[in-house]
Amino acid sequence: MSKEMLSQTFKFNKGNWLLVSHDATGLDAVPIPIKTENAEDRLKKFLGVDVN
Repeated sequence: MSKEMLSQTFKFNKGNWLLVSHDATGLDAVPIPIKTENAEDRLKKFLGVDVN
């Protein structure tokens, strides 16, 4: 992964990630941008707690 690509991650919003894992994806050195919900908010929803 290039240094330029890595530096772009500093501009990501919360919940945006760059997944780089040969073991997890089976792809060697191929970054995959992903977006996930905040884990704390998911847990609060599951427990029925107000997330605001």
